[in-house]
Amino acid sequence: MSTRVETTANLIKMPELEQSKTGKPYARVRALHTVRARNTSTGEWGDLETIAYDLVVFGQDAEGLCRTAPSGRKNLRVRFAGRLEVEVWQREDGTTGRSNKVVTDYIAPMWTQDLQLSTRGGAPAPTAPTPVDEDGWPIHGQA
Repeated sequence: MSTRVETTANLIKMPELEQSKTGKPYARVRALHTVRARNTSTGEWGDLETIAYDLVVFGQDAEGLCRTAPSGRKNLRVRFAGRLEVEVWQREDGTTGRSNKVVTDYIAPMWTQDLQLSTRGGAPAPTAPTPVDEDGWPIHGQA
């Protein structure tokens, strides 16, 4: 049984288009998602943890992401979904390492309203951007 993940995250490295041995396009990119929560005592929002995802994007999604992601721009926000593969290992110093690889079946930047990279796989691509606040968090109930 595989685990699915769907979330938003910031790309910390812009994708580079590569070709498989059979000539199919793909891209690898790293994205960070910070989990936030409200402190019930103070009412203030704060960061709990940051999760790194190594995304693998195939086909037209890879081509579209590489074509539209502006070079040199950091922290491009994307929404993605796919199959999560977690690898846990022991480091030489005895601590535990973990990597989260996601083979995507949907990915779309959240910075333009006319961009639609994928409808393959699960959820349909959004037709309009989700409004976000100054910190990049979705504002629900507005279009």
